[in-house]
Amino acid sequence: MPAKAHAIANNDVVHIGWSFDAPLPGCEGFALYRQPADGSADWRPLSSLLIFEDRSGPDTLRETTLRPVDKFSWRDFLDRDSRDVAVRYKIVPMHKGANGLEPMPGVPNPVTDPVEATEELGDIDVYFNRGILSTQALSRLLTEYSGTAPDKLKPGVSVDTLMKALDDPAGKARARLSGELPKGVVALLERMKADGGECYASLYELTDDQLTAPLVDAGGKLHMILSNNTGDKTAGVYDHANQEARRKLDESDVELVSRFLPDGRGIGHNKFVVYRKSGEAHSVMTGSTNWTRSGLCTQNNNAVVVHSPQLAESYMEYWRALRTDTLAAGIPDPPKGVSKLQGEALRNHCAVAPQWVKLGDGKTEVKTWFSPNTPAVIPPASKVPGRPETPPDMAELFEAVDKAKQAVLFLCFMPGQANNARSWTLAKHLAEVCRKKPGLFVRGVISDAAAAMEFEQSRTLEMDAEVVGPAGILRNDEKWQAEIVKAGHAVIHDKVAVIDPFSDNCLVVTGSHNLGFKASYNNDENMLLIRGNRRVAEAYATHAADIFEHYRWRWYNQRRAQRAAAAAWVKEGASLETAEKVSPRKYFQIDWSPDVQEPNWQDRYFNPARLAMREREFWSSNGQPLDPLQPLPGSKAFFGFTSAERKLKEAKAELSAQKKAAKAAAKKAPAKKKAAKKKVAKRKVSKKKTAKKKAAKKKKS
Repeated sequence: MPAKAHAIANNDVVHIGWSFDAPLPGCEGFALYRQPADGSADWRPLSSLLIFEDRSGPDTLRETTLRPVDKFSWRDFLDRDSRDVAVRYKIVPMHKGANGLEPMPGVPNPVTDPVEATEELGDIDVYFNRGILSTQALSRLLTEYSGTAPDKLKPGVSVDTLMKALDDPAGKARARLSGELPKGVVALLERMKADGGECYASLYELTDDQLTAPLVDAGGKLHMILSNNTGDKTAGVYDHANQEARRKLDESDVELVSRFLPDGRGIGHNKFVVYRKSGEAHSVMTGSTNWTRSGLCTQNNNAVVVHSPQLAESYMEYWRALRTDTLAAGIPDPPKGVSKLQGEALRNHCAVAPQWVKLGDGKTEVKTWFSPNTPAVIPPASKVPGRPETPPDMAELFEAVDKAKQAVLFLCFMPGQANNARSWTLAKHLAEVCRKKPGLFVRGVISDAAAAMEFEQSRTLEMDAEVVGPAGILRNDEKWQAEIVKAGHAVIHDKVAVIDPFSDNCLVVTGSHNLGFKASYNNDENMLLIRGNRRVAEAYATHAADIFEHYRWRWYNQRRAQRAAAAAWVKEGASLETAEKVSPRKYFQIDWSPDVQEPNWQDRYFNPARLAMREREFWSSNGQPLDPLQPLPGSKAFFGFTSAERKLKEAKAELSAQKKAAKAAAKKAPAKKKAAKKKVAKRKVSKKKTAKKKAAKKKKS
């Protein structure tokens, strides 16, 4: 019976996919084994629960020989000793034999080609964190927290406990969630420290003490453009969140350029560092990671370092353009004069189409689009009859998506408002493409649930496309603990698209750009394109698969609870007064147990109408063509919101409008009262004047 297996990796996780050409009767699942590629050690069985391997315990770790994997893909979360080592994986089908679970006789055990989890991929280094994807392991860690943090935290699953735990530089929580990402973010600062030279940085958020320290220590060797952080307006203070770091930089020898953009229009969203030595640029670091505690630990993020003098020089030219634009505006104090920023010279500089730069391997090409690259800011929604003119960077991305042969994987923060023409995004374009090319394999996660649902409503049975939002387990039960879904401003903060990762014509898009029009029109951004490097594409595909696989199951459990809650509200009378109190938590039910074997679990993986079949084929395909989905004649499916959910949304929107109106009225009330008092006082004065005039007239007469 033919079988195949394929493994891909980034610097932290290995994704394994395998396939057989037909279902395996009696198969209880698969035992997975790992072995050094050189055969220097025996095969080691993998764990069958998706938790980290640096934690042990009888209730958490079970080998796949004892609890086989009843699916056709798996992720291996590596410990530090297993990275930077070439390994291979063996997949062994299991059945119930005379002595319990045993390998199935006469069935192939496919073995993957060697794969190595490493950040060093030639002239490109890639880094990813784990973020709060580790939610069950994180819940256990916080529940058992031993008070090792400086403030002796009390155990408990709460955002407050988590964020305080992350303040401990030597704590388990910070190390576990951030992974290797901190090393990538400061890689060029460390290179400068070791080899000399200078660094030029442009950052949006800078609030983490452990990242601020090396910047301050760099002194005069660092040249920093720091924008205003619009995510925090504590006590109404402009750029409150960045203030402490800005003060430290200002008091050091660092060249600090404060770039303040107007609130509500655009943001200085870059996160890049250029390394120069002897007057020449050598390397650049970019990606999605803000220099914050959340950026490193609670969000999902990436960083990439490209060792290319030509690409690094293009970032250097952009840095100079940003600096010139800032100084030309002459801003004495924020937010005075901010409207002068992003002037014509900067926009013209960014609008010039970049050229592909070939790296040392002769195959990889890179280039970067910088923003803002349009003549003016994006117009208000009221002035956009359709969608705005597609900016040049998004046009190139859309063209690449249009030409995709096999797959598009993507991860987005908040690319733009759902159902808003001016917020046109990669996800919206993909919805159009999938209707024209239903066989294109598309999987994605968007931090904005409304945007994920917008894509969901566009789906058809023929489309091999699925997009979900972040979700978590909402309450405890016998086997699962409630999870922290969001800590800080975002959870999926990546801005990543991967096109045809198993092809030599693969493309990776990353950087600070949120993959929506508004970023190109209104923000300081960079969008890095990497073409023709399959190893880099597979690393980013591994990251995308990890996040998608984690959230999809949770997303659909949450959606069931949301539909059930809305249906119950309608059944109870759908009163406006109770709409705000509707809680999916009450209706949340977990539909899977690790101890229960799903009957006929293989069926969906061999059903040509099911997405699961395409996933089995895709992850083991190694780039081979996929067969299109074949919906059964007359079959129907429901995508999007139920009528009860729509009614509940309308009720909540009405309540929100009422609150806004009441708030506005409350603000007007004092003004009206003041005006009335003023009017009364004016009348009194007028009466007094009239009385005086009458008295004077009477006296005179």
